[in-house]
Amino acid sequence: MASDAYQKPKKSLKTTRILIAVFLILILAVLGAFGFYVLRIVQDYDEDRQMGLTGTEQINATVLFVFYDDSYTSTAPQFLLTNFNSESGNIRLSVLPADLKVQVKTIDGTLSEQYTYGGVLQVKSAVETLLDIEIDKYVGAPFSTLESVIKDLGGVEFTLDDDLYYENDDGELITTLKKGKQTLSGQQAMQYIRYGGWASASDTAANRAQMAKSVVEQNLDEETANQIMDLYADVSSSLTTDLSIIEMSRFNDVFLSFKQAEIIRAESENGALTSGVLDSLSSAFA
Repeated sequence: MASDAYQKPKKSLKTTRILIAVFLILILAVLGAFGFYVLRIVQDYDEDRQMGLTGTEQINATVLFVFYDDSYTSTAPQFLLTNFNSESGNIRLSVLPADLKVQVKTIDGTLSEQYTYGGVLQVKSAVETLLDIEIDKYVGAPFSTLESVIKDLGGVEFTLDDDLYYENDDGELITTLKKGKQTLSGQQAMQYIRYGGWASASDTAANRAQMAKSVVEQNLDEETANQIMDLYADVSSSLTTDLSIIEMSRFNDVFLSFKQAEIIRAESENGALTSGVLDSLSSAFA
């Protein structure tokens, strides 16, 4: 009996030690999770600060948009390079010709080929290499998402100088648009953007840039500002992007600072930018 009484305190002490160890492990786990959460906030804040997206600071950010055909076959991707500067109130945009050639490490090819090889991130590296700039953020989306956004914005007012008709070999892509000033629906705007009858990649880029400018400038208003977060929520699942919801919210806060859009031409010849265009682009999006 004495022996049994003597063993019980040892068993109780062992149990207590186990409980204390479990408790300490739980505390460490909670502290670790909290530390990771704080670190993520600090990293996000630092990234936002570099973009000018914190507090009341101005935004000056270069963002690459890559719009691609849902089928990956019918239409060359659209490479839209933008710069948002809330201090000047200016949005610069340039649609880069898809036939521009650039070498990224061991991959040598056009922007379209770079996209086929490695997607949006590969194109980001290619454009940074080509123009010797640093792109702050990137967004990739199918043309169908862009169509949906234009539709939700009420279409786009646009003037066509000529009738446009185009049908690709398998009849999958058809453009039928009449000349004149009109409001294009989202579907009609996509017909224009995906039109395959322009004389060159440079002409395609120039006409796509005019459409982008019209869409942007016609929506620099309070009505659009009130829709931005809802539009983002609607399409976010279809995007490939490193833009966070916090960054979008802060962009929304300064949206009404933007007053106009400016096209920076990106003319090409034989896969290279024409004389003077490289310096112009590099300066505009530095």
